[in-house]
Amino acid sequence: MKAIRKSDGKVIEVREWFSGSDGLYSDPDMNRFYQASDLDFNVEKSEEVTIDVWVARDEDGEIFFYRDKPIRDKSFWYDFFSEGSYFGLPRDFFPDVTWESDPLEVTITLKPK
Repeated sequence: MKAIRKSDGKVIEVREWFSGSDGLYSDPDMNRFYQASDLDFNVEKSEEVTIDVWVARDEDGEIFFYRDKPIRDKSFWYDFFSEGSYFGLPRDFFPDVTWESDPLEVTITLKPK
């Protein structure tokens, strides 16, 4: 069956392994397992997708969002686990996020116009 992985909004193929209040699902090759709460099964009906990302500002004031929680380096943040999975934002977004502050977890909603 198809499901949307909530962490990144990607549609994936899964199969049920354990039913219950928070069932267990796996990808077809059984390389990765998911709790039911990590998946959205309304694939065909879904008009919008939400993804959780992290926002952090570099020392020079540039601000980015990252797929996984970034790590602070000498003057910038980087996403160790998903290198290259970041996107620049306008500098005036999230004014409370500074170089000195911790990354901020946010939810992004994408929907067709």
